[in-house]
Amino acid sequence: MAFGFGLFHGLGFASALVDAMASFSAQALATAIASFSAGVEVGHQTVVIPLLLVMFALRRWAVPTVPWAARVGSAAVMIAGCWMLVLTLR
Repeated sequence: MAFGFGLFHGLGFASALVDAMASFSAQALATAIASFSAGVEVGHQTVVIPLLLVMFALRRWAVPTVPWAARVGSAAVMIAGCWMLVLTLR
């Protein structure tokens, strides 16, 4: 599901980028799209890697001794996602 959404989302951005750069040469357009994609991936990893490290740390000390920590964390993420959805739909 994430792959499908990401592909659809990425194609939308790529088509908008191609439209905005219609006067670019093929090489410049390819460089711009590759640079945009690399920047998006760097942004993803800037968020994902620290969160993953926090999750591993929590798994070591909080989850085995306090099983409710995973539920509380999941609920917090769900609430934040719902709140962001509501703000986006405004």
